[in-house]
Amino acid sequence: MFSCIMLLQPFISTCFSDNNSFQVQLSSENVFQGKVALIRVFPAHNIKSVKYFLDKKAVNFYLEKKKDTFSAFLAIDLEEPPGTKTLTIKIMNTNGLEIIQKKTFNVVKFSFPTQRLTLPESKVTLSKKNLGRYNREKAQTKSIFENSATDKLWNSSFIKPYEGKLSTRFGVRRILNNKPKSPHSGVDLKAPEGAPVVSSGDGIVSFTGDHFFTGNSVYIDHGTEIISMYFHLSSISVKMGDKVSRGQVIGHVGSTGRSTGPHLHWGVRINGNRVDPFSLLELFNK
Repeated sequence: MFSCIMLLQPFISTCFSDNNSFQVQLSSENVFQGKVALIRVFPAHNIKSVKYFLDKKAVNFYLEKKKDTFSAFLAIDLEEPPGTKTLTIKIMNTNGLEIIQKKTFNVVKFSFPTQRLTLPESKVTLSKKNLGRYNREKAQTKSIFENSATDKLWNSSFIKPYEGKLSTRFGVRRILNNKPKSPHSGVDLKAPEGAPVVSSGDGIVSFTGDHFFTGNSVYIDHGTEIISMYFHLSSISVKMGDKVSRGQVIGHVGSTGRSTGPHLHWGVRINGNRVDPFSLLELFNK
């Protein structure tokens, strides 16, 4: 008997001399900057483990028993250079055989808009004291992303943390007081002061605190290297280490940190990459 690993879009089949047959499917071969795709390997009952490698980073797949599938997210950072990338997928079957498949896909340039804002100069050009604070906070958040859980902690699709209208889109190139700054790595939702903010999914609170730019902030680790962020809160209703459920109130809308008025900044990082939160939601609605 021969087994084949089949790669769809386009279809490629490579055969191996064992008793298993697997299919590998990528939801899209063209992934825009700041977007997320899904990789599936099935049937899972003949597989022990799966991981993929991209740019020297390893990403573990998670098991979906009801679908008899191993799945993983392919997240493209908003500033990832466009071009062709090669994905290496390693499948360990139940017989102990490691099967390696290479797959190419395209990172596609996305035209992000530009936004000009005027803020107090102290919020744009940092004093030595504030710069020191920002650098300490940057190191702190970097550690949060680098230590995100690989196990799956969420049990259902993700939701918006507040049903407000979109005020600032993901990836906007911001010019503050005529000075180019980092692109907007989340989305801003219109909301009144004090409105409840809920968790986008099941997970564990990995950080709460007050940061210079983001104000009162909550970070939630959902496992599978997904971390969601909620900024500028007026109050926080959870603490570090708390288990939270999708839809649970974690805080209330405010205007803390660098903010021109009450709103919710909602961000998502997957495998350390800055992605549009709505791209994650859309995966579960296809």
